[in-house]
Amino acid sequence: PGTPMARALGGEVGARTRLFDRVDLMASAFLLDLQSELVWVGDGGGTEARGGTRRVGVEAEARVKLLSWLTADLDFTWADAKYTDGTLVALAPTLVVQCGVSARHPRGPYGRIGVIHLGDRPATEDGFLTAQGFTRVDAAVGFKHKRFDVAVGIQNLTNTQWREAQFANVK
Repeated sequence: PGTPMARALGGEVGARTRLFDRVDLMASAFLLDLQSELVWVGDGGGTEARGGTRRVGVEAEARVKLLSWLTADLDFTWADAKYTDGTLVALAPTLVVQCGVSARHPRGPYGRIGVIHLGDRPATEDGFLTAQGFTRVDAAVGFKHKRFDVAVGIQNLTNTQWREAQFANVK
């Protein structure tokens, strides 16, 4: 039903603008048709090519310079992924949102606190099982010098329980 070297046909339309030298905005819509989809097969412990898929979605982003040293950002993606027979693409992300605030001092210190949200998504092609989404808070601080950059990051600052990988097999 498919090949690892699949033909792809897609398109995207969107716009990007900069306002008042402080705000960057972008929005786009996309469509992607793949001749076949490479999928994980848990029982075999590997991947295999499956039938064709269509992904339709929208993306948006915003960057706002709040102060000369402080920036806020937001990225949003929503996508609908289905096989050409109408079944769902298991584990394909449907909603991803990232946002955060970054600070950078001209003398070198910098930091960021950010949130990422991955929405629930179908775990099986019929939508019977759902892979749970999560929201995670991450932070980083560092110091940038012209000869070096040192940073420390903390992932999952709020100790949220989440599963990065989820698989479902229905027999």
